[in-house]
Amino acid sequence: MNKFAFKNTYEDQKRIFFYISVFLLVICAVPLFMISHYNHMSVDDYAFVSRSVDSWRQYHSVFRVLKDQFEFAYGFYFTWQGTFSMTWLGGALTAVICENAYFLSTYITLGGLIISELLLFMIIGTKGFGAGIYDTGIVSCWLLILQILMVPNPVEAFFWANGSFMYMGSYILAVFLFLLIFIDIRHRSRIDKMRKRTFFVRTGIVTLSVLVAFGNYVTALFCLSSFILLTLMMHVMRKKGRLFTTAVFILYLIVFILNISAPGNRVRQTVVGNPQYGPVKAVIKSVLSAGEYIVCNLYPTVIIILMMMIPFIIGIVKNKAFEGGNAFRFPIIFSGISFGLYASQFVPTTYALGELVAGRVLNIYRITMYLFLFTNLIYWTGWILSRLHSEHVDITADVLAFKKSYLLVTMIIFFAIFCFSAYFYGGRTLTTVSAIDSLRTGQAALYKAEQEKRLEILHDDSIRDADLDEFTDPPYMLYFGDIRPDSDNLDVAEFYGKDSVNLILWK
Repeated sequence: MNKFAFKNTYEDQKRIFFYISVFLLVICAVPLFMISHYNHMSVDDYAFVSRSVDSWRQYHSVFRVLKDQFEFAYGFYFTWQGTFSMTWLGGALTAVICENAYFLSTYITLGGLIISELLLFMIIGTKGFGAGIYDTGIVSCWLLILQILMVPNPVEAFFWANGSFMYMGSYILAVFLFLLIFIDIRHRSRIDKMRKRTFFVRTGIVTLSVLVAFGNYVTALFCLSSFILLTLMMHVMRKKGRLFTTAVFILYLIVFILNISAPGNRVRQTVVGNPQYGPVKAVIKSVLSAGEYIVCNLYPTVIIILMMMIPFIIGIVKNKAFEGGNAFRFPIIFSGISFGLYASQFVPTTYALGELVAGRVLNIYRITMYLFLFTNLIYWTGWILSRLHSEHVDITADVLAFKKSYLLVTMIIFFAIFCFSAYFYGGRTLTTVSAIDSLRTGQAALYKAEQEKRLEILHDDSIRDADLDEFTDPPYMLYFGDIRPDSDNLDVAEFYGKDSVNLILWK
């Protein structure tokens, strides 16, 4: 018996590539978790938790921290911005992890991204499409690899707690929300034998809807647009559970209106400037900006991965494509609607500022751009297969049968090209590459050592005016900003009980 016989079977090769894909996803993520242990608080972290952290230091009570942070978020709603939920929960989390466990912000955001999307994609692929675990797993892993490796501002995505909780945290909650909605819709289409599970799923949907609607505007508006579409589809298709979906949509809409009508938004607008466009012009500009963003960020690296995924996407959609029915019938309409949903994320920033600025916002644009590309590739592949099957009934389910022996070799070649292209276009800004480089050269260790020297001064009660040296060589992955040299840095001073905190610049 040939010990290399596995090379001649398509399923065995897919299984091997599935394990390789999982391994590569782990390789991409682990260095980011490792470097997070060299990270520390910075910039707005101090301002958002200065009140709540005192409660944590004194009582070590999570409930007390949640109470105090709730009061802070309530005042924030009237004085700066309506994003209540993540100001509350994100700030409470930051107050708890604070100095001693700040690395947990990365575990929560990066780990949450991986877990939430894997659960959503795997359940949709295996339960919704009836696909195998290998095809679904491979596509899910490579989408995540792309999202993690090429996130444009990693420090604001996974390392700076205040920004990452506010934006990546809201996105993760939205993914979990869609996961529960999918479970509920699929469950309601069957005989209800598990009322207890229905109760917990729907309680989760209601809770997450409130949190997402009261979160950052980029994700909140995207979810509102999705809810409108979902509610209409449920009624048109007369799906079971449509009354519940409608009720949740109304709740979401009410909370979202409370978010955008916050008095603090008007206060903030006077600081950042008046709206650059009216509502209609902002929508038009957002559509154009979304299209431009996709075109400008469709790097060869992304195209290579999309090409790599085609054999496995065929495995995902072939059952639905070959069974006929309404699946994959309107690809142009699907692309138009999905692009509209994607472009809706651009409206808040375009309306308020007239341009794309904050890295934490660009991170959400990039991550959802990859989702847009993958979902459209899946839909169009399904449409092509269904057309082929309708015109050639004798077509086999495995349309790549003649290439069975070369699948694994082809994927390895694609992977080699991908690595070259990724490094050529991303270089040391690739998250995993940058993290490994900072760990290997000692840059991260130096950054942590210099912060520990600062903490010795900041925790010295005999020093009322703290003078801190600037960092020598802060890592790209961890450094978002520092205290200002021309200020008393009152937020940091209040956090550590100082009269002032001053930055001493290197000459």
